[in-house]
Amino acid sequence: MGPPIAYSNTVSSVTGPLFYGTIDLGYQVFNGPAYKVGAFVGYNHYSYTMNARGCVQIANTFSDCAGSNARPPTSGPEIIEQDTWDSLRVGTSVETVLFGRWIVKYFLFLELAPACAHQCLEP
Repeated sequence: MGPPIAYSNTVSSVTGPLFYGTIDLGYQVFNGPAYKVGAFVGYNHYSYTMNARGCVQIANTFSDCAGSNARPPTSGPEIIEQDTWDSLRVGTSVETVLFGRWIVKYFLFLELAPACAHQCLEP
């Protein structure tokens, strides 16, 4: 057996689905001739799965994916990574007219208590 593996970098073929969506509900609190101020709340969801197939080492000759141990992309999944983020959004919006012609919009928001689930399975 070789020395401990201090660093490893591999190349794999990666596929998998991606799902995301954001929905906001807002109300215009103040409305003047040259400005608008509002507030909003919302929800955000983002998730993906990455299925990595094959394993070819490009950094460390002592790795289990180096040389004759390299596996082609047609082999089974080497790593399955699934990540999900869910968050609540709270914010304000401001719109104003500058110099009689430019409309400037500004959104300030805060994501509250993002829930993250991360899983990395190595067979």
